[in-house]
Amino acid sequence: MSNTPENVDHAALDRAVSDYELILENRDRLVRAYNDLGITFFQQGQFDQAVQNFEYILNVTPPLPRLEIAKVYFNLALVVAKQGNAEQSTRYLQQALEQDETFEPAKLELSRQQYDAEVRAKNYQFTQDWFSRNLLIWQEYLHPFIGQPNLAFLEVGSWEGRATCWLLDRVLTDASVSITCVDTFAGGGEYQGMDDHYIQSIEARFDSNIAKTGAASKVKKVVGESQIVLRSLPFDTYDFIYIDGSHEPSDVLIDAVLCWGLLKENGILIFDDYDFPLRNPNYRTDIGINAFLDVFDSKIKILLQSHQVVIQKIRNHS
Repeated sequence: MSNTPENVDHAALDRAVSDYELILENRDRLVRAYNDLGITFFQQGQFDQAVQNFEYILNVTPPLPRLEIAKVYFNLALVVAKQGNAEQSTRYLQQALEQDETFEPAKLELSRQQYDAEVRAKNYQFTQDWFSRNLLIWQEYLHPFIGQPNLAFLEVGSWEGRATCWLLDRVLTDASVSITCVDTFAGGGEYQGMDDHYIQSIEARFDSNIAKTGAASKVKKVVGESQIVLRSLPFDTYDFIYIDGSHEPSDVLIDAVLCWGLLKENGILIFDDYDFPLRNPNYRTDIGINAFLDVFDSKIKILLQSHQVVIQKIRNHS
């Protein structure tokens, strides 16, 4: 007998659907329990137990949706990385992306691991990492600049040179390019409380790290207050500007306005720390950035508004 609409047992079909939904509900409860337990073991440093819980999830039936499997592989990657097994961590991240190639946490963590390996290989001496969370953003929006000749980049706030070194290693590879780095190398108000010796040694670490790139001749270091230095730089010169200096709203706004005239038409500007901690209203970078975006709205194209803001200059004059 054929299964036509007239002879289908709808009651039996409804029971089957209900039974399957119950199976999925029970599976999801079990998965949540094992996932929560795995996270707890991970936080307690019991990595082997965490791995066992996450691996169990991969074997449940019916199988999880691909995105959920990607999340499990991602958790496994974090655990084995803590165990010091970088190769296995990389494999798990790759498996996560095989399940869902758009899964951003896995893409970022894989980029971070590759970046960390490069930092170790060059023996850079960085004491802070405020940069690696930006890797996917920079890889996307600076890709058109890679290897191009006659580029001029400007960085407002360099600290120990993490971003500068990344640019020299990955983007500014042609012999004809240059990057101007503006910093007081004295920290700002938001860094009060840091050890004086540490602050005083920032510039020396910047110099050392830049030397290790093998491209120090491309770097022009200008020590001074950005609001003074930027007024001395040539107009319509820079293809890319990175603003990561003072976090006081008024300073951010002034830096942005001064950089506007320095940026070439169609050039790219990135603001850092749009999500800077809001505990202290004196360092609400978003206030200064938003003011600039509002005033220059008709002259810019916002490419990204996340923890960093990426804009393109589309009009130089009214």
